Amino acid sequence: MQALLFTSANGVRAFADAIQARHLRVLAVGDATAAEARSAGFPQVQSAAGDSEALAAFAIEALDPQAGRALHITGDHIAGDVVGTLQKAGFAAERHVAYKSVAVTQLPSALAGDIDTILFHSARAAEIFLSLGAPRANQLTAACLSPAIARAASDSPQTRIAWARIIVSPHPREDALLQAALA
Repeated sequence: MQALLFTSANGVRAFADAIQARHLRVLAVGDATAAEARSAGFPQVQSAAGDSEALAAFAIEALDPQAGRALHITGDHIAGDVVGTLQKAGFAAERHVAYKSVAVTQLPSALAGDIDTILFHSARAAEIFLSLGAPRANQLTAACLSPAIARAASDSPQTRIAWARIIVSPHPREDALLQAALA
């Protein structure tokens, strides 16, 4: 195996909890995931500083299709097809589901409080919020980590939501999302 690919800090934590090996090269979707990998003890970590498409493109440039397989560690829900993109480029790649994400069945009571912005880090989170009725959406700003997440927040099959506004982070990073939300 030539590399582990992570698209979330949750994937890093789940893998690190299950496997003691830390010798493999790590390619991370972004800086926060890379920082989590370094914190977990992986010595050779690189960040694609983007989304799953950026990670796949980075892996194609950084790895050698003849040097062994790449293992994409994920949750049970993923946004992009990193493995499919790598396979089309001639890599031996596979996906391993390391954790499950469980959708809430009701929104936290804090949403009834004095808030004006909701941060969405995934399309699935936005879809779940919408499926639970999106209370007060017309009074809230949806701050989305990427254009794909913004589309999920605004184009629900269940309902059309009229947000007070939708903000899209200029870069798929937490710091950029927070700066956009506070601007």
